[in-house]
Amino acid sequence: MKVVYFAPVCEWNDFVGFNGFLHSNKSRYEDLIVVAPRKALPIITAADSFITLDESIDRPENTYPAVLEEKSVRRMVQCGDLRAIATHGRNKSELFDRAMQYVCSDEQQWLSDYTVRLYEQEVDLYNSDAVSVYGRLFRGLRQMIRDGVRIKPTKAVYDRISGMYRHLTHLTGQAEKTVMVLTRNYKNKAPEENTSVLIPNMKDVLEALVNEGVNVINVGFPCQSYDIQNSPCGARYQELSNPDLTQDELVALMYDCDSVIMSGRSGGFSAHVLSNADIFMAHQEWSVWNKDINIEVFETRKTCNSDVSSVDLANLFEQNNVDGIVEAVLQHKKLATNTFGAEKPTVYLR
Repeated sequence: MKVVYFAPVCEWNDFVGFNGFLHSNKSRYEDLIVVAPRKALPIITAADSFITLDESIDRPENTYPAVLEEKSVRRMVQCGDLRAIATHGRNKSELFDRAMQYVCSDEQQWLSDYTVRLYEQEVDLYNSDAVSVYGRLFRGLRQMIRDGVRIKPTKAVYDRISGMYRHLTHLTGQAEKTVMVLTRNYKNKAPEENTSVLIPNMKDVLEALVNEGVNVINVGFPCQSYDIQNSPCGARYQELSNPDLTQDELVALMYDCDSVIMSGRSGGFSAHVLSNADIFMAHQEWSVWNKDINIEVFETRKTCNSDVSSVDLANLFEQNNVDGIVEAVLQHKKLATNTFGAEKPTVYLR
């Protein structure tokens, strides 16, 4: 079967659920083309190729992370001349319409034997209850982890990002380690999940790390800012808030770090946990905390992905054991190696 699949354009973690769906059905597809926002393409590892918007018309206010702050509602969009479809309110760009026009145009006769499918409609995404949606997402994520699915940058992406952000990953050349911490600080989107609420002692941990000679890069979309630069060892601390990073560019930045500290409660966790990087988890997984879902993935990562480290520090953070957290980071020996993915053919619609 040859398929053009339109990805959901909603929560960031819906791209993970979509990829899990494609991964489980991969053997059915002779060729799989995916239509998705540019920044999310690396999450969709099952695709053979992509159709997306060119950066020149992919306006920042109409894509991620800006649209995550918008109210969660459904709306109708016109897909070419064919039909209007119900999609999510965060689907503000012209992607669906332009992609449908491209697929159905006379100039693209080679696509005439491809079936066009819209995942949002196929799984009835917005009329399903939350337990069904997230149950499907995390079961698929756990299976992908078992199968060794990993988000990796291409060598070209890594070289570009490594050069661009070298001033962050090498804040002070004498530092023994460089650690990334992923934080969040949304104004409207689930502010109760922000780092300052879930992990109120994060600043104490970061200050203790820099005082022990560790370079710390605080990355977020946007990140939770801390007044650490002005401390005695503040030269080892830097923030990168709301950068225009795709998922694989974020992983490329992780490659120049020894490890990544992240919360299991943040919406991006389901994508970040697939990163080819050593991870320290600072808060219990949302999918475990929510007893209606009750599906773990981090222990599966630890058990099945022995080529990367997966260290659960959630209890130490909850107990405010700053010394124990710092000791774990200092004693950690990087296990992940910088391996790279293949570049996939991509049509950029202008």
